[in-house]
Formats: sequence, C-alpha cells, structure tokens
Amino acid sequence: MAVPGSTRTGPNRLGQPKPDSPPPSTVSPQEKEKRAALQAQHKACQAFKEFLSSHDDADDADGDLYEDDDGGGGGWEEFEVFFVRVFMENHEMRGYYQRNFENGEFCCLVCGGIGKKKSGKRFKGCFGLVQHSMSILRTVEKRAHRAFGLAVCKVLGWDVDRLPTIVMKGSPLGLEMNPPQAEVINNNVTKILR
Repeated sequence: MAVPGSTRTGPNRLGQPKPDSPPPSTVSPQEKEKRAALQAQHKACQAFKEFLSSHDDADDADGDLYEDDDGGGGGWEEFEVFFVRVFMENHEMRGYYQRNFENGEFCCLVCGGIGKKKSGKRFKGCFGLVQHSMSILRTVEKRAHRAFGLAVCKVLGWDVDRLPTIVMKGSPLGLEMNPPQAEVINNNVTKILR
C-alpha cells in the first residue's frame, strides 16, 4: 500500500516498494520541434549579438554600420553572408523554417540580437517575418533586417522581388538534404555572395 505523499507504490516481489513510473509525456512532437526551433533561434540571436559586437569596434570609427541607407544602396552583404551561414550550419533550424513556413512560430533574429524592447515579438509564419524584415523604415538596423529577410527568402526559395506574392525561385537553400549535398550548395552560395 502506498504511503500518502510517497513517490512509491505497493511492494514488489521482494517486499520492497516500487518507484512510480514517470508520467507519460504530454508534449506533442510538433510542440517539441517548436521548442527546439525557438531555442535554435535564440542561439542564433546570441550569435548575431556577438557578430555585431565584434564588428562594432571596427565600424564605430566611420559610423556606417548602423546608418540608414534610404537610397537603397548596399552595405547589407556582410549581414546576409552571416545569416546564410547561420542557416547552413543549423540544419534543424533551417528544416523548421522549410517545414513550418506557413504556420510555425518565428522570431526576428535581428531584433532579438540587438535586444530591442519588443525583441520577444514572434511571427506566425515566415511571410510575416519577411514582411517585417523588408519593411523596416526608421531604424538603425535597416540593413541587417533586409539581409535577414533576404536570407529567409533564400532558405525558402522565395523570389524576394515578387513579394507579397510568394513565388518559388529555384530550389530552397539547403532543402533538407544530406550534409555532403548541403556542403556543395554552401560552397556555391559562398561563391555567389562574393
């Protein structure tokens, strides 16, 4: 007979109490995947924060890393290379984006990395995330947001020039393939971005 408040139930054959079996997991596989993806996105935010701090000192002298570029000029390539690399190195996060782009839960890695006051804002689906990234008007992180939006479009194979209509452009970046195939694509992406 179990003692009230005890974690053990009736005795086994040897007369010793048996431990309670652990409660069955009530977390669905989808919820586990979502939690893992949010953790991966949090790690990517931290990596972006470190990336910014390592480039902050070098770019503070001319002060152009965070300036707005309303003329639509470049300056975002370095950010894009960073974000593409994050997606290529993190297969789980890339796979989550590709499988759940319509109904998944996504964080803006730029807002999370710079610690904006609304950095906890999440987007349901990648389309809202890309819209957010591409429509930033008055912020010092404009180029980083644009680069992140472009990287997400590459991961999903979307043609950024055709938004808000989602049109596939080629194949998605590293579409859940074997690591050797992903390495070949990673090398090709690196060549393209140079």
